[in-house]
Amino acid sequence: MYTISDLIEETGNQPRAVRLAFIDFKVRFSGRIYRTEIVDEFGVSEPLATKDLNEYKQLTQQNNIHPKSHQIKLDTYSPLVAIDARKALEMHFEGFCRHKLHSHKSLYYKRACDLKTDLDPDAVAVITRAITDKKRVVGEYISANSHDRNIRTLEPSTVFFDGLNWVFRAKDIKEAPHLSIFKSFHFSRFERITHTNEDSLSSVNDDSEWNTLIPIQLSLHPNLDDKGKEAIRIEFGMGNNEDLVVVEKAVFAWSLLERWAVDSGTTPCKVPTKANRFKFYLKNADMLRHVNSVERMMHDYVITTEM
Repeated sequence: MYTISDLIEETGNQPRAVRLAFIDFKVRFSGRIYRTEIVDEFGVSEPLATKDLNEYKQLTQQNNIHPKSHQIKLDTYSPLVAIDARKALEMHFEGFCRHKLHSHKSLYYKRACDLKTDLDPDAVAVITRAITDKKRVVGEYISANSHDRNIRTLEPSTVFFDGLNWVFRAKDIKEAPHLSIFKSFHFSRFERITHTNEDSLSSVNDDSEWNTLIPIQLSLHPNLDDKGKEAIRIEFGMGNNEDLVVVEKAVFAWSLLERWAVDSGTTPCKVPTKANRFKFYLKNADMLRHVNSVERMMHDYVITTEM
C-alpha cells in the first residue's frame, strides 16, 4: 500500500497519481468506479480515464476490480493508497479532496478534543459500501445503553458527525419485526463488522427521526450573569431579549443539547453563577418530550445549590 507521496514517485506524475488514488478511494468506499466519475472529477477525456483505469488494474495485479463492471473484488481487494478513515468519511459524503490524502499537519491549526481512537478504514468501508449498495451488514457492537453485545444485523442508511464522533444510522433487525427500529451507532464501537449479500428492506425514508424536523427553543440560562449573557448573544447572533430557535433533525437533538451546553430539565437548575456550566435552558422541553433523543436527556427534578 502506497502513501500518496510514494505513488507520485512511483508514477512520476502527480496528477495521474491523484487520479489513481481517486479510483482506489471510490472502489474501496463506494464499491465501484465509473469512467464518467474520473472525467467529471478531473475534467479529463474518456480515453485518458480509460488509461488510468488500466494502470490501476496493473498496479493492483488485476485483484481489485472486475475488468468490465469495475466493481470491487471483495475477496482479493487490497488498498492501493493509505487513507485516514475520518478523512475518507468526509470525502465520501462531501466530495473528494486531494489535500486530504496527505498527512501534513499545520503548526497553526489543530482540532480541539480530537479523539485519538483510530477508526478502522476497512470497517468504515463496509458501512459506506452497504449504504451505496443497500445491503445489510453484521457486526458485534459495544453499546453504552445496554449490556447487549450479541451479533447485530443492521441496515445502514445515513452518516453524520456529532461534533465528536462519527455515527451512522441503521435499522437494527430483530426476529420480531415490531422490535426492528432505527438507531444511531458509533463507528468506533464495533468489535468487528462484515458485509452480507442480503438486501436492505428499509431506506432512509423509513427513519422518522432522520426525516422529522423539530423546533428547539433555547433561552439564555438564568444562572448567567449579564456579561455572560451578552457574550453568548454575540456568539450565537441573538438580539436583546430574543430566544434562539433552531429547527433541526430530531436525531441531532441530543448532539445539539450536549454540545451547546443546554440545561434540558423541565425547570432550569439553580446553581451559583461561578458553578454554572449551562449556556441555555430548553424552553420548550415539555413540547419535545415525545422526541426520543431529547427525552433521554430530560429530567423532572430541580437541581439546587445554596447560593
